[in-house]
Amino acid sequence: MRRVEQEILREAKRLIVNHETRHRLHAEEQVRLRKRSTSVYRLPPITRPPWWSADPGFNPYRTRSRSKQISHSVQAALAELRYRPRHPIEHSVAREDGGTRPVCVYQVADGAVSKMVYESLLRKNLP
Repeated sequence: MRRVEQEILREAKRLIVNHETRHRLHAEEQVRLRKRSTSVYRLPPITRPPWWSADPGFNPYRTRSRSKQISHSVQAALAELRYRPRHPIEHSVAREDGGTRPVCVYQVADGAVSKMVYESLLRKNLP
């Protein structure tokens, strides 16, 4: 398996684990609230992040299943020095003080390539 494919799989797995952990914790909290409350209390349902629907490249489940094809095209683009990351999606996150801050979300393959470059720079610049 090539390095690019490994990184794409690793990034997709990280996002999937985060998403499934959020679901599991949400379900556990629901059970805890049912045990402690006399009235019926339901937490709002957890949904998929909206950017997963914007483009298939944001969905880690789909990216994981197509990692071989994606890594092949990314590897070819990197080898020919024509790789360009796709446009990120920006969304707002609420701050504690009441404001919001913009956060950019990159596609899974772009996050993997970014991590590869970062780790390569770290290795090259070790003392």
